Amino acid sequence: MDRFETRELEYVVALADELSFTRAAERLGIAQPPLSRAIARLERRLGAVLFDRTSRRVTLTPAGELLAAEARALLSRMDGVADRIRLSDRERPLVVAVRPATGSGLLAEVLAGWSGAEVRLRLGRQPADAVRAGAADLALTCQTDDRAGLESVELVEQPTVALVAAGHPLAAHSRLTTAQVRAADGFLANCPDQPLDGIADLVLLQQAVVLVSRDAAARAGVADLRAIPVVDAASTVLCFSWAADPARHPDLPAFVARAVRLGSRAADLAAQLD
Repeated sequence: MDRFETRELEYVVALADELSFTRAAERLGIAQPPLSRAIARLERRLGAVLFDRTSRRVTLTPAGELLAAEARALLSRMDGVADRIRLSDRERPLVVAVRPATGSGLLAEVLAGWSGAEVRLRLGRQPADAVRAGAADLALTCQTDDRAGLESVELVEQPTVALVAAGHPLAAHSRLTTAQVRAADGFLANCPDQPLDGIADLVLLQQAVVLVSRDAAARAGVADLRAIPVVDAASTVLCFSWAADPARHPDLPAFVARAVRLGSRAADLAAQLD
C-alpha cells in the first residue's frame, strides 16, 4: 500500500473533529464532494471503514479512531519540522521561550552583558512546550510548570506581588491575600500574552489586576503602578529548561551558566534587603 499523504491525514483529523462532511470541508477550505471521495478512496486502500455515515450523522469506527489519533500525532510532529531545521543551523539565534511578565529583570541582566549568539525571545503561555516542539532552544519556566522530558536548573526565587493601578481600591493596602486579589475588579487569572509594557498599560487603565513576580513589577518601572506583596501566594522559582539534545545550540551552556550566576547574585542581594 502507498504511504499516507499529508493531505489525507488532515482530512481524517478534520472529519474526526467535526463529524460532519460539510463542516470539515469548510474547515479545510474545499468542497464537500472531493472530501467524501478522498475518504472513500482511503477506506478502499486500507480495506477498513473509518467513518460510519447515515443521513443524520457521521461517527468514527474503531479503525477511524485509531487512524485519527495517529494522524494527529504525525501532523503535530510534522508541524515542528521547519522550526527544527532552522534550529539545526549553528549560526542561528538562540531562541528563548518565556511567559509574559516572568523573569524580565533577570533576562535583561543576562542579555545586557551577553556576547554570544543573537538571542530572540518567544512569548507564550507554555514556554516548555515550545522547547518540546523544537521551536525554542531554551525555556524560562517556573518550578511548578510541567517540565517532563526536559533538563532544568533553578535560577532564582522571587516573591509574588499584585500589580495594580495607583487609583485602584487595592492600592491602599500594604499587603494583600490571594482571596482579596482574586475578588478584585479586573483580576486576570492568566497574564495576557503580550510584552510587559502592554500588561502595564492594561493595569494603568484599570482594566486588569495581575499576579507577577516582584522582579517583573520592578521592570515595569511606571510611577502610577503599585506592586503589593501577596502574603499567602507561593514564591516564583524561575528555572531554565532545555531538551537533552546533543545537537543543541552551541551557546546554550554558556547562556545558562551566566543566568545561574546572575540569579544567585540577585538572590543574595534580595536576602540582604529583606
